[in-house]
Amino acid sequence: MHNGVLWEKVFSLLVYPVKSCRLFFLFAWLMCCAVCFVGNRIGTETDFPLTFLMSLSDCYFLCVLLSLLKKIRLGWIVYVPVVLLFFSELFVIFFNHSLYNRYAVQLLLETDGREGSEFVKSVFFQPETFWGLGITLTIVICSYLAFRMMRKVLASRSFVRKTCLLLLSCWIVFALFFQIPSYGKLYNCFHAADAIACETEECMPWLVTPVVRFVYGIAYNSVLSTTELKTLVISIEETRIDSCSFRCPFILLVIGESYNKHHCYLYNKTGFPNTPKLQKKADEGNLVPYMDVVSPFNHTHAVFKYMFSTWDDTCSDSWTKHTLFTAAFKKAGYNVFFVTNQFTKKTDDKYNVLGGTIFNQKRLSELQFTGRNEEEHSFDADLLSDIPPVKELTSAPTLLIVQLLGQHVAYKDRYPADKKVFKPSQVKSPFAVTDDQKDIAADYENATHYNDSVIDSLFNMFEGTDMVALYFADHGEEVFDWREKFMRTDEDELLPEVAHYQYEIPFMFYMTDDFLEHHEDIATNIRNAAGRPFILTDLPHLLFYLGGIGMEDYCEEKNLLSPDYDVQRKRIIRGSIDYDKLMLDFKKR
Repeated sequence: MHNGVLWEKVFSLLVYPVKSCRLFFLFAWLMCCAVCFVGNRIGTETDFPLTFLMSLSDCYFLCVLLSLLKKIRLGWIVYVPVVLLFFSELFVIFFNHSLYNRYAVQLLLETDGREGSEFVKSVFFQPETFWGLGITLTIVICSYLAFRMMRKVLASRSFVRKTCLLLLSCWIVFALFFQIPSYGKLYNCFHAADAIACETEECMPWLVTPVVRFVYGIAYNSVLSTTELKTLVISIEETRIDSCSFRCPFILLVIGESYNKHHCYLYNKTGFPNTPKLQKKADEGNLVPYMDVVSPFNHTHAVFKYMFSTWDDTCSDSWTKHTLFTAAFKKAGYNVFFVTNQFTKKTDDKYNVLGGTIFNQKRLSELQFTGRNEEEHSFDADLLSDIPPVKELTSAPTLLIVQLLGQHVAYKDRYPADKKVFKPSQVKSPFAVTDDQKDIAADYENATHYNDSVIDSLFNMFEGTDMVALYFADHGEEVFDWREKFMRTDEDELLPEVAHYQYEIPFMFYMTDDFLEHHEDIATNIRNAAGRPFILTDLPHLLFYLGGIGMEDYCEEKNLLSPDYDVQRKRIIRGSIDYDKLMLDFKKR
């Protein structure tokens, strides 16, 4: 009898956090199950039985924390973030077709106030938002009804109460037994030597709830922003430049944003006439559009890591063991200027893998850049005033990098109101059905038209100089092309349609008349290569050729303009997918 009373006290103590936060516990556990169920319906391939059993452990610890904070009237510190986290993951599932993963968390951590407010304005009245809100409210109501029913039953029946107490205690112990080692893996990820240590199967925690998935994303990105960059600095400092002929004394690299190639008139003459100025330059022979170029990812942060580093998927070591092309150019004797409307010098968020680390970590910035800009602008045309004077840029070999906001959502904020050219009534896509969708689609075309004038103005700044320019987007964008969807997604299974619109990008060379006169051989190579397949991962090798830079990491077979360029080279997107194999049947349609 004494032992029975003792065990009952132990069980009561164990489940006390749940008893004191019963309504919250029910809500959190039901939301975990709902998120998993909805995710499976969308195609995220989550393990429902595992979530059903193991999510209890995460919910239990949330109740422990909540029960402690409630004593000092700070329960809202748990309530508010957890509810927002559950709702936001539901939104991510519906809108992005993925759960919270390290890329989604990285994107969220990198989003500044301006981008965040613009994104919220763009999606606030979208169906995905209402689906997320609807499910969240439904779970709140179900949790409350279940809470009322359970309280009534347990209050009147002692045997049922004791049985439930025993079953719940056993379930908690069972879940904790398996989950505590998983928490250990999560803890180790925060202290890993490199990001690979967080990715391997044996080091991966069980990601059964939005809370753990989000924390894991933070842990993964904290490794990227600390430990890995120390190795990268050493690698760059040890990089040796064997030779530099300064083949092209002035190279302009213009990086656009969220540019759907199939909404560009240069590539699709049946669409909106939204690139009249670039089309004019192409007709005059100064602009050469490339037809078959893809990006390795559909998120800026991942693209930039691949694009700036000489590392690629064929390397057996870490990307931190290689250099960045910007650092190689500076070490070779080029002045390297970086003028950006996204990752300015003032950005110092340590979780911002681009702005806060690769670009703005103090030593890395010193190793890469001669000059930077410090302010962002509402519109890209205003960014051009931050570019150093032409005389300064042409007085010594120079690599100038200009990064634009381009057509980043919200599209209507990417161009001034008086620059609106196209109307919603002109949108003919069968997937832009509602007035709101037609507005969004028209805004994208107007943003593309405005971008055309910005690029034209940028190129015109350097007329009369010996300059070659490259303009491309970091990734594509869906704009009601094959479904009622805009922006980008992150499905577990990459569909050919997604790759077609989100990974294929516009890519073009622009050559001034002076450049054409002084570099006929390079101009010929540029024109002859316009039909070759290319991926942004190999950009450093193309740039090293233009700069005449010889170094160990340079590979002739990856240089788009070389006669030895390997046109059969696999183009790996999203880290493991052969793009050309994926698109084989799709291209035949």
